[in-house]
Amino acid sequence: MDAFSIIIYLSTFFVSLIFIHFGNQMMYVHFRGDTRKGQLKFYGIICVIIGVLIPCILASFRDITVGYDVKAYV
Repeated sequence: MDAFSIIIYLSTFFVSLIFIHFGNQMMYVHFRGDTRKGQLKFYGIICVIIGVLIPCILASFRDITVGYDVKAYV
C-alpha cells in the first residue's frame, strides 16, 4: 500500500469521525437546555448518517482483488 492510499483512508476516517462527533453533540443538545432541540436532533441524525456513509462509499470503490477474503466469498 502506498502513501497516497494511506492518506486517503486516514482522511476519510477522520472526516467520518468528525461528522459522527458533531452529530452526537447535536443529538444530545437537550442536556444543555437549548430551545431548538428538535431541529438540532434532526441535523444530528443527518450528520451521523453521513459519517457512516463515508466509509461505506470508500469501501464500495475498492477493487475486487483487494484482500484475500474477497476471493473466497465470490
